Amino acid sequence: MTESGVASLMLPPRKNRLPGTGLIVFSDDRLLARPSEAQSAETNGTVLVVIVRPQAKFQRNLSIHLDLRYYWKFSELRTTRVDLKKLKYFVGIAEAGGFTRAAEYMNVAQSALSLHVREMEDGLGTKLLVRERSGVTLTPAGSRLLHHARIILNQVSIAEEELTSKPKIPVGEVSIALPSGPARFMAPELLNMANERFPKVSLKIVEGMSGSIEEMMLAGRFNLAVFYTMKDDGSYYDVLAEEEFCLIIPPGSPPFENVISLDQLSAFPLAVPMNVTSVQRAVTDAAKMHNVFLDVRYEIDSLSTIIDMVADGKAHSILTPSAVQRETSLGLVRMAKIINPSVSRSVILAVNARDERSAEVAAIRGLLPKVVRQLIKDGRWQARLPQSP
Repeated sequence: MTESGVASLMLPPRKNRLPGTGLIVFSDDRLLARPSEAQSAETNGTVLVVIVRPQAKFQRNLSIHLDLRYYWKFSELRTTRVDLKKLKYFVGIAEAGGFTRAAEYMNVAQSALSLHVREMEDGLGTKLLVRERSGVTLTPAGSRLLHHARIILNQVSIAEEELTSKPKIPVGEVSIALPSGPARFMAPELLNMANERFPKVSLKIVEGMSGSIEEMMLAGRFNLAVFYTMKDDGSYYDVLAEEEFCLIIPPGSPPFENVISLDQLSAFPLAVPMNVTSVQRAVTDAAKMHNVFLDVRYEIDSLSTIIDMVADGKAHSILTPSAVQRETSLGLVRMAKIINPSVSRSVILAVNARDERSAEVAAIRGLLPKVVRQLIKDGRWQARLPQSP
């Protein structure tokens, strides 16, 4: 290291590298140099050297050799070795929140995952994870490694594509989270369409409350996620549809019109989804703006429980038609659209940043707008398509 903190990158001698290998160098979260430029690279901070074997067949977890041979921070120099498989396992554990869930998701023995993490911690000389009853927590060093690992895995994926120069056929598993209401009709349609057009893509569908999905997507748990938002800047996601809120009414209540004014909502005891997202807060904010008191008796993180409470006459709720479409058709609950003013929300599709260039993720991402348009066209989803800009 020089006094200024700039280090000349000393790469492994070409005679010590396997035939047909190339080098990709990362520094401070960016691609510093391509193979042809790497020998003269200089950098500050953290340096990551990736040795890529382009002549090998690129198979999952096996074909790319990652040499984390040069790692220094400020004046400290370490020599260690981490392979790509270990990085993938580490990211999987961090995103799953624990060894047990990661082992199930990646179909790898929990003991093997523990061994890989211990080897990484020994090699790097620092603790990466803290085991707890509820799962694992990243240490500060673990958080930094997770950040770098995601960038590395994404860049290596790009390197595979560039080095092989072959069109990628969508093959592999894609995880997607769907909100509990629309999942009922989105999932079957998506599975049918994906099976017909991309038979080599395996879908892993997770259903949950929108707020929970949004939090898990921010943690990188899924490749794709559909959830609700009140944002309208259009960044980082595609708007699939728009839905309007309704008052959900027990079947034995006095007759209602098909609409109800916002200022009438104060008369009803409510069971609503937990106030963890901007979507649910939007209803509260609209009520406050019009000096309307909402009698929220219960906040519940389970759509089925909320619907059961309404069906049993124990409460009313404020939801969108997709949440109770089946129950209204069976006469288990009724609904009245909220007006004066109406309150709507956007159904959006988000993609994990690390999967932007994945062929299989791109294939399923492209199908979802088609699925939504078909459902709305057929009347199976009481929503409206977003207006064109």
